[in-house]
Amino acid sequence: MLFAWNNDDLILLVLKMLDLRLSIDQSELYLIEYKN
Repeated sequence: MLFAWNNDDLILLVLKMLDLRLSIDQSELYLIEYKN
Protein backbone atom coordinates (compact mmCIF):
# COMPACT_ATOMS: atom_id res chain seq x y z
CA MET A 1 0.00 0.00 0.00
CA LEU A 2 1.16 3.50 -0.79
CA PHE A 3 0.52 6.28 1.65
CA ALA A 4 0.34 9.91 0.64
CA TRP A 5 1.19 11.45 3.97
CA ASN A 6 -0.24 14.78 4.86
CA ASN A 7 -0.71 16.43 8.24
CA ASP A 8 -4.26 15.13 8.65
CA ASP A 9 -3.13 11.53 8.11
CA LEU A 10 -0.32 11.91 10.63
CA ILE A 11 -2.62 13.49 13.20
CA LEU A 12 -5.18 10.71 12.77
CA LEU A 13 -2.46 8.08 13.10
CA VAL A 14 -1.14 9.66 16.29
CA LEU A 15 -4.64 9.91 17.74
CA LYS A 16 -5.31 6.24 16.97
CA MET A 17 -2.06 5.23 18.65
CA LEU A 18 -2.87 7.35 21.70
CA ASP A 19 -6.37 5.86 21.87
CA LEU A 20 -4.89 2.38 21.75
CA ARG A 21 -2.41 3.18 24.50
CA LEU A 22 -5.10 4.74 26.68
CA SER A 23 -7.42 1.78 26.30
CA ILE A 24 -4.55 -0.59 27.17
CA ASP A 25 -3.70 1.48 30.26
CA GLN A 26 -7.34 1.48 31.34
CA SER A 27 -7.72 -2.26 30.91
CA GLU A 28 -4.56 -2.79 32.99
CA LEU A 29 -6.02 -0.57 35.70
CA TYR A 30 -9.25 -2.56 35.63
CA LEU A 31 -7.31 -5.80 36.00
CA ILE A 32 -5.33 -4.41 38.93
CA GLU A 33 -8.51 -3.21 40.66
CA TYR A 34 -10.20 -6.53 39.96
CA LYS A 35 -7.39 -8.49 41.60
CA ASN A 36 -7.47 -6.43 44.80
